[in-house]
Amino acid sequence: RKTFCQRFGVLMFIQTIAFVLSALTSTSIEASDVVSSENRNMQKDFLDMVELEPFVIEEEQLAVSVYARTNGDRKYAVRFAEEVLGYTFESLNEDPGYGLVIVGEKGEPHPMFVFYQFLKMSEEGLLDPELQPAVEELTETIQEWKDNANPDKKSDNGKEVYKPDFDTTIRAMPFPLEGVGSKLYQIAWVEAFDEERIDMRLKNLTQEDLDSDDLSAFDWVFFLPHKGELGKLLDKSIDDYLEHKVKNFLKGIAIRSAVIAAKPWIKGLFERLRKGMFYMTLLRARTDLSKADINRLMQRFIKALEFKDREDGQSKREYVAQELRHQIEENLWFNENPFDPSQPLEKFDPADYEHFEGKYELGEERTYKFRYRDGKFLWQYRKRSSRHFFPIDKNRFLTGRGDMILEFLFDEDGEVIGAMERWKNRRRMLERKS
Repeated sequence: RKTFCQRFGVLMFIQTIAFVLSALTSTSIEASDVVSSENRNMQKDFLDMVELEPFVIEEEQLAVSVYARTNGDRKYAVRFAEEVLGYTFESLNEDPGYGLVIVGEKGEPHPMFVFYQFLKMSEEGLLDPELQPAVEELTETIQEWKDNANPDKKSDNGKEVYKPDFDTTIRAMPFPLEGVGSKLYQIAWVEAFDEERIDMRLKNLTQEDLDSDDLSAFDWVFFLPHKGELGKLLDKSIDDYLEHKVKNFLKGIAIRSAVIAAKPWIKGLFERLRKGMFYMTLLRARTDLSKADINRLMQRFIKALEFKDREDGQSKREYVAQELRHQIEENLWFNENPFDPSQPLEKFDPADYEHFEGKYELGEERTYKFRYRDGKFLWQYRKRSSRHFFPIDKNRFLTGRGDMILEFLFDEDGEVIGAMERWKNRRRMLERKS
């Protein structure tokens, strides 16, 4: 396998030769000609428009390839990609690989439409039966995206909350083009995203066709929707939210004004989520980390991009890279201390746990209380409903659903100094207050 530097040098040489040849001929292809072509070719028309964008991080020469139809879209993709690639390099200390970012053109359908078309044709029995494993792979992938985008409709206090549906959100969300998804996107592109022409291609599609991938030279391929799609998503989300929550017209006007005022913050949130998807793509392609490790790193990355709790004089890049390194250390701890929801004890003496009773703090304003009342061990945040825990050993307790462990911590002298709330993929430390 060639090293990144070798690939970088070879690709630069090839692109230089291609530039000279195009200057010497009178049949060079303009971007507008390629886009409107009725006979597109991935090897020729598509890859000819892929340009290498070099940049420097920590005195290291890196690069990303970009497919875009306008200079504005290309600059947008480069700005988006360079930041995440830089964080990946600094936190993992390895190059991000030979990758491709594809920018969707304004007005062009989202690749998800061809995925749905493929699955619909499968349901109708219009595909080659040999493609059933590909159908199952794509179905599983889409379900995973849906679970990550909108796991449930409940807030922390159990009340129903509004969340945009997946098909609304995905049009502005980037995602990796992997496996069958990569090939389906290539078919859609070659057929100029024309539904009838794609239909004909899919009816005649074989497993051999599906296995041939013109983008297989890249370590990863990432689709980035057109920058205008984010604004459309924000407007649609505001309208849907008001329809969901507001019945009174005048109240709706007031809430709309408040939501619009918060639009920059909402836009920032979506942008962090989009960059988190890209970061996840790089981790999946360039590391052998487990799904749980990658998910924890992605969540930490999204949160770190808010740039809160930084030290004075610390740059955003330094802060985010530091947070990711901390998460890598945490991941090692999780792997060495797997979540073990042991069975609760059948017999125990409540007196053995009296020394745990009292208050615990998470910051100055978040106080929790542990106590034993009416035959139950209770863990309560402020005045909210208490959660019932069951002892599983001398210092650990388990919820009835088995989804959380509460572990009390000691110092060298055996004094209780805090508590740790533990879930499968995260933990939270609290300090003993009294």
